[in-house]
Amino acid sequence: MATPQRETIQKQIQQDWANREYIEVITGSIKKITDFLNSFDMSCRSRLATLNEKLTSLERKIDYLEACVSITYFKFDNKLIIFIYIYT
Repeated sequence: MATPQRETIQKQIQQDWANREYIEVITGSIKKITDFLNSFDMSCRSRLATLNEKLTSLERKIDYLEACVSITYFKFDNKLIIFIYIYT
């Protein structure tokens, strides 16, 4: 027959193991969330870097086209006349 003190100690040990298992589950979940967030961060940084390169390329092309084109406006007989000069 178990003594009340021994039963109390066994309950405390069982509770301790239950707490440890719970802490292990929570720790594992936090690690999974952290891994996901780190992966998401790296993916976003990579995609943003690629997008930045594409935008920079487009900006350079627009600058080049703006440098190649000159537009002149003037009115003649109440009509708007537009001259577009393209330099090559």
